[in-house]
Amino acid sequence: MHHLFVSRAGDSLVNVTQNRNTYRLLANFDGTNVILLQIDAGSVVWLTPDPERPVYLEYYTLLTGELTLHTDEGEAQTLCVGDSFYTTGLDHDISITPKTDVRLLCFTSKPVFDDFMGFVNDLNDLNTQIDRKDHYTYHHSRRVMRFAEAVCQRLHMSPEATHALLLAALMVLALAACGAKDGSTNTDTGDGPKNAEEAAARYSALMEQENAILSENSALWEKVFLSANKGTAMIEDGGNYGDFLLKTIDGAKDQFKADELKLLKEGAEQIREIEGKQGTEVEMGGQHVLMFGSNAYTGLTGDERVIEAGIKAMRKYGSGCAGSRFLNGTLDLHVQLEKELAAFVGKDEALCFSTGFTVNSGVISCLTDRNDYIICDDRDHASIVDGRRLSFSQQLKYKHNDMADLEKQLQKCNPDSVKLIIVDGVFSMEGDLANLPEIVRLKHKYNATIMVDEAHGLGVFGKQGRGVCDHFGLTHEVDLIMGTFSKSLASIGGFIAADSSIINWLRHNARTYIFSASNTPAATAAALEALHIIQNEPERLNALWEATNYALRRFREAGFEIGATESPIIPLYVRDTEKTFMVTKLAFDEGVFINPVIPPACAPQDTLVRVALMATHTKEQIDSAVEKLVKAFKALDLL
Repeated sequence: MHHLFVSRAGDSLVNVTQNRNTYRLLANFDGTNVILLQIDAGSVVWLTPDPERPVYLEYYTLLTGELTLHTDEGEAQTLCVGDSFYTTGLDHDISITPKTDVRLLCFTSKPVFDDFMGFVNDLNDLNTQIDRKDHYTYHHSRRVMRFAEAVCQRLHMSPEATHALLLAALMVLALAACGAKDGSTNTDTGDGPKNAEEAAARYSALMEQENAILSENSALWEKVFLSANKGTAMIEDGGNYGDFLLKTIDGAKDQFKADELKLLKEGAEQIREIEGKQGTEVEMGGQHVLMFGSNAYTGLTGDERVIEAGIKAMRKYGSGCAGSRFLNGTLDLHVQLEKELAAFVGKDEALCFSTGFTVNSGVISCLTDRNDYIICDDRDHASIVDGRRLSFSQQLKYKHNDMADLEKQLQKCNPDSVKLIIVDGVFSMEGDLANLPEIVRLKHKYNATIMVDEAHGLGVFGKQGRGVCDHFGLTHEVDLIMGTFSKSLASIGGFIAADSSIINWLRHNARTYIFSASNTPAATAAALEALHIIQNEPERLNALWEATNYALRRFREAGFEIGATESPIIPLYVRDTEKTFMVTKLAFDEGVFINPVIPPACAPQDTLVRVALMATHTKEQIDSAVEKLVKAFKALDLL
């Protein structure tokens, strides 16, 4: 019996995509596969001997483009359209490196496509699930997979070993996305990770850096990674990840066009190390710049009184406590700071944590149970997002500052369950305030509980800088108040304040409090001194608002779109990711440091650069910054 099979252009039995390469199964008959390979320039495909399978013929013909074949023995052959090659008895690796986008027609004597499709689908399915679970690291799994694949290629690893490594990399990310925990109390970071939770935590730091610079132009960054020297340390000689990227980009600059090279360098330069004290003027990358990217609202990070307090504490208590608060880590300094913070924000008691991030991740995760609800503004800080993810409670979100939507979410809740509303007092990207009076009204209507993150409100709003809750006169209506030391208090750490019963519960249930080393003596003393200065120098708060109001007026007069900000955080909307990085670089070249804000920190259509004011900024510095930012925006047709 004879049959005629016709396939039209573009038809295929199966179509599989891995990274940027496409594999189309055109025919499958009598154990023979006919496969069309579409390989993008910059990718590498390896033909690797497989001792577990019998040798079979593989035949390739080049339909479009140009490529180079490399062997382990140093041979190199260039193929053009119409050229063919075949492999038989393969005993060493061969790499296919396209000089342009290419299409190859491949004939194999064994049905290998099913195995390959299973391999690719395993990876794609897993990283898709990771992305669905953790949108804050969207597509990071794909970038990790590509980097791991490049490492496998350079090491000439077998397909099975490659598959195992890629799955392992994705499993680490899956654990990070799911907030895996195994009950370990070991906080020592001097050696390698001791469990999946610790490995995921360490890796998340790299994810945050990478997402800040690699969320766009992923194809270009893949070429950078493929060009990296895998035999050298990523971070050495006191450098950082940005230094590694810049070095790698420079070494591979011949592979990129001028505009591509510019984009890559702009991204890598965002993580350069800041040299010297944090003030209104700093040295960065050997350049003197005006600092408008710091959240040191009170301008105390370089205050000699704060510095001296930290030095004295270190001399008295040592450099660290080497233990948690439950063991040997409680000092009289910690107790004093907690008492004064509680009094300052108007609550019974307070607990200090190692960082502001660990306050939210530790507190939120243990306040409610499976039958309860956590309700958040969709622009709440990432630490709040991570805290609710660690909770077993039902999670609801409402549109930013949309009180009608908040009420809709509250209506979904079981009236007898705990309903915890968590909100930023000041939203860190947009600079606007939570509608706290209306949230309080809904609290009473639906018997809810309120937690306010005062990270950007403390030292800025309210009497003596007591925060947004005090600003609205609603401290007594808010059940939990969170704050950080890393902004207005010129140190590092964080706290939660509430009534005694809540604090007692958190003291014995918040894992980031129980299982983390306590704040260092220097950090604790510095925060305490900064708190004293804020209370004793009201002119500092007045200076901050004088600078803020002046800057707001100047930016509005200059025609910038700054949204609904009511704080020292001034967003200058760009609404284009590429131009957001470009205007940041142009501003830096002019001597002004500002922060670019791109997804996931904002919506794709809301990209911006963020200007932040300090009490120590002068009108002359503000005028200079506005003038230079006008120049940068006009250069890109943004004004």
